[in-house]
Amino acid sequence: MNIMLMSVTERTREIGILKSLGASRRDIRRSSRGVGHPLAAGGVAGLLAGSALAALVELASPCPPA
Repeated sequence: MNIMLMSVTERTREIGILKSLGASRRDIRRSSRGVGHPLAAGGVAGLLAGSALAALVELASPCPPA
């Protein structure tokens, strides 16, 4: 959520220009979602990769997990 907030905050000038050129709220929302979906997919991929790596380390390590 914080990344999306920063993304929109950084793009306020662009959004203002789009509005002045006649873009609707729907167009601007689509633009924001276009940035948000890849960020969310990256977050999910990172969680999956981290979980897989943790499981691999647990299997390979002779020490019990804490």
